[in-house]
Parts: sequence; C-alpha cells; structure tokens
Amino acid sequence: MTRDQFAAYLAEALGEPAQTPVEPEVKSRLLDQFLDEELLLAEARRRKLDVSEQEALTKGPGEGADPARVRRALLLKRFKEEVILRGVSVSQEEIRRQFETHVQDYHRPATVVLRKVLLDSAEEARDVRRELQDAPAKFETIAETRSLSPDGGQPQAYDESVLPDSLRQAVASMREGELSPVIEDPQGFFIVKLEGRQPERAPSLQEVSKEIELHLLQEKSQQRYKEAVASLHQSTSLEIFADKLDFTYRSRKPTS
Repeated sequence: MTRDQFAAYLAEALGEPAQTPVEPEVKSRLLDQFLDEELLLAEARRRKLDVSEQEALTKGPGEGADPARVRRALLLKRFKEEVILRGVSVSQEEIRRQFETHVQDYHRPATVVLRKVLLDSAEEARDVRRELQDAPAKFETIAETRSLSPDGGQPQAYDESVLPDSLRQAVASMREGELSPVIEDPQGFFIVKLEGRQPERAPSLQEVSKEIELHLLQEKSQQRYKEAVASLHQSTSLEIFADKLDFTYRSRKPTS
C-alpha cells in the first residue's frame, strides 16, 4: 500500500481539489479506513473471491466510472456480505427481549393531524377565517388556491411536542374539526384545522418488531465488522510511516 494509492483514495472521498482545507484528524481517520479496507481486500483475494470486469460493468454506477474503483467497491461488498456478515440473524426471542428491556424507547408520541392555510397578512388571514367559519367545506379549496404553504392544505401528522410554541398552544385546546384563531408565525399567518389527535401510547411488540429487528441486525453487523477488522490487524504486520505523509497522523483511539 503506497502513499499514491492513499492519495487517490483521499481524492475520491473528499473530492479533488478539496474545497476547504482538510483537518489532520479527518485525514487520519480516512487513512485508518483505507488500511482497514485494504486488509479486507487482501483477505478476500486470499479466499479466492473476485469480481469480474463484466460484473463491474453490470453492477457499477455506469459510464465514466473508474473500473478499478468499481471492482474494489464490489469486492469489498461481496466480502462483507459473504464472509463477515454471513449467518448474522436476529431471533424472535432477541426481539422480544429487546422490546421488554427498552419498551420506553418505542413509545409513540402524541400526534395531531392538521390542515393549514398560510397567508402573508393578518388582515387577509382574518378574512379567510371568517369565510371558513361560514363555509367549513371550502377549507381544502381555499388551502389549494390561496395558501402559501407547499402542502396545499393536505392533512399532515405532527409530533405535538415539537410544534412551534404558538401552534402547540393553539392546538392544545382545540377539538376535532375546529378552526384555530389566526396564529402569527415567522413564516406568516396560519389558520389551522384539527383533523385528529392521537395520544401518546405504548405500541405492541408486533407493531415495532421489524424496527427492532433492523436495529439489532445493524448492531450485530457493526460488531461483526469491527471484530473482523481487529482480527486482521492482529494477524498482519502493518506499519504507518508517518514521516512520509503530508499531514500529522493521529492514531485512532482504541475501541472496546
């Protein structure tokens, strides 16, 4: 592995030329990543894994891509999938245990479904509100034709706790189907219709099973990858000639 190879890797990662100066810490971590990947590639080749030119053309990003870089990326992907992550799975028991141990993490926040009309003057907003009080069925038409809001007055669900203060206070006391007063906001003047409300609730295991499975698969995959890289470092004599680099290399912190 040479400095020129790393320079090409760096240029691909950061763009060439870099728009702003790159800190030594960033370059150091990219060098670590480059060395990790080179160890993985060497092990892939030792195991007789390969990516053909035809496969690179078929699965690559298309015309203009560097064939060598495409084959490198595809070989890394193949090695991770077929060797490092082979057999990684999550059982139903692990999903259940994760749910019971961290049930609070999966609570669904209180949400409100709102339709909004956004106008740029208080006077126009008051006129529109009076019109809607007299003809509530015109809300959608008015929202589509007069609102400045890009959602066109379509119903949108919001986490009630993260609504802007002015909007949250108005919505808190509203009943379903009710119009808010004119609400002043940095964007303009809102008229809001409350379409529905869902209180905070604890979901069932069935509702969040897929979410938990994905989370656990990601955790296991990351751990398996770290272990594979650590094992290759332990079995390989690798030396960084820091004095040959054009930046001050900063050793990575050991991970647990």
